[in-house]
Amino acid sequence: MITTYLRLILRMIVSALCERWDLVLENLALRHQIDVLERSGKRPQLMNADRLVWVFLSTVWPRWPEALETGIKG
Repeated sequence: MITTYLRLILRMIVSALCERWDLVLENLALRHQIDVLERSGKRPQLMNADRLVWVFLSTVWPRWPEALETGIKG
C-alpha cells in the first residue's frame, strides 16, 4: 500500500513538470479515494497514510475540497 502511494507521488512529481498540475493533483485525489473505497468496503477506514495524502493535497492544491465533494448529493 505504501508503495502505491509512493508511485502516485512520484508520478505526480514527474507530471508536475508539465503544465497539467491541477489535473495531476485531481487524479491523485480520485485514485486515492478509489483505493480507500476498494480497501475498506462499505464504510471507509482511514489510516495515517490516507490522512497524510490529504494534508499534502490541502497544502499544494487550492481546489482539494472539490475532490471531496465528488459523488456527494445534498
